Amino acid sequence: MAAAKRKNEEEPKLVIKPVGRLGGLDNIHVAMLVVIGILIVLLAVISFSKTQVVFQNQTATTTNSVACAGFLYGGKCIVPAYNGSQAEMQVRKMLASYNYVNSSLSLLPYFSDVNNMSASYMPTLNAWLVQLRVSIPNSSNSFYVSFLLNGSNITDVTPYIQMAKPSSVFDNYVASDGVIKLHGKYQCSAAAPLQLYWFIDPYAPGALASLGTLANLQARYGSKINESIDIVYTGYTESMASTYGSQAYYLGKAILCAYNQSNFASFVNGLKSYSGFISNSSIYATAQSSMLNMTEFGKCMGSLNVTQRISAQGLLAKYYNITITPAVVTDCEYLSLPQTANNAICFANSTIC
Repeated sequence: MAAAKRKNEEEPKLVIKPVGRLGGLDNIHVAMLVVIGILIVLLAVISFSKTQVVFQNQTATTTNSVACAGFLYGGKCIVPAYNGSQAEMQVRKMLASYNYVNSSLSLLPYFSDVNNMSASYMPTLNAWLVQLRVSIPNSSNSFYVSFLLNGSNITDVTPYIQMAKPSSVFDNYVASDGVIKLHGKYQCSAAAPLQLYWFIDPYAPGALASLGTLANLQARYGSKINESIDIVYTGYTESMASTYGSQAYYLGKAILCAYNQSNFASFVNGLKSYSGFISNSSIYATAQSSMLNMTEFGKCMGSLNVTQRISAQGLLAKYYNITITPAVVTDCEYLSLPQTANNAICFANSTIC
């Protein structure tokens, strides 16, 4: 009776809007980024067809025995209200905020070359122009994006990206290529190993494939990192549950129950052979063919402990505002995609890279 009761218990849910992204990035999303790149070039040509006076650097200059801490233009000393570094930081914040945009633009913070952005001041417009390169995922191509910032109020930003910008700009910012610094979140611990939270909705595009990336990082860094798989039930699993009921939640439990077994990689590869919903019988058949310890696996699947772990992991995802999976939080403060997780590891602790 107790076992039947547990079977019918509803799993804890964290409902988050689904959106595909790299890790499950399909050709449509890549094509959209290519189109965006073309539109950016056209917009830049139209917007800057009129010659503008541009200053690349702000340095102290002396003219007529008067020191100018800004730019000399038309015989006058112009000192902007903000400097180039402040303009670049505002763009880093805007890029990070694209992470929460429900479109392919959510990839911008992870493939923008923020380490090589340039800020130029245009006195005729009293504006800062910040430019940087964005790579096209899964290709060798790239394009440039530009942001025009009001020189008197740099929070007033016009991005030349289909004239679209996030509805809200948060204090998160792109700290390095592929790495977002989460505002108000701090280092886990100064001591090794480095903590990685690997958030997945098992039914999200690229979720199972991302576990291969995790395995590669485990092999590369060994005991220098302490990784955990954290299950988040988002719109993908919720959609399955609306059709198949509580069995939709078994896949997440199965991944956690198999994770510490030696044949976990084989189990994941077996799951990847299915498309769409994976039934409980298919999960157990895959576990058997993967040579998992079925006594241990079955005991875990039937325990209340794994349900409680998933509930706690859902709260952890909410704490880090994980709205799209797969996603990785490194050292409790850096957000990345699985494909840029190595960047986050090396940014958080360069001594282990």
